[in-house]
Amino acid sequence: MQIFIVVASFFEMASLGAVVPFLGVLSEPEPVFQNEYLQPFIKFFGITETNQLALPMTVCSLALYFSQQLFV
Repeated sequence: MQIFIVVASFFEMASLGAVVPFLGVLSEPEPVFQNEYLQPFIKFFGITETNQLALPMTVCSLALYFSQQLFV
């Protein structure tokens, strides 16, 4: 039972922590292209314009939120 509580708290923390980066990408996406850690993902998915970041970030945020809700 305690393991489930720890896992649920991790999902809750991750879903709340994903809100600020999500809003940051939507409001100012240019720094994402300059981030060296995100460059492999950007090149892999073929993202070339700033407006192409909204859909992947939305899908990831919704997937994280729904996985958190399904677990609880």
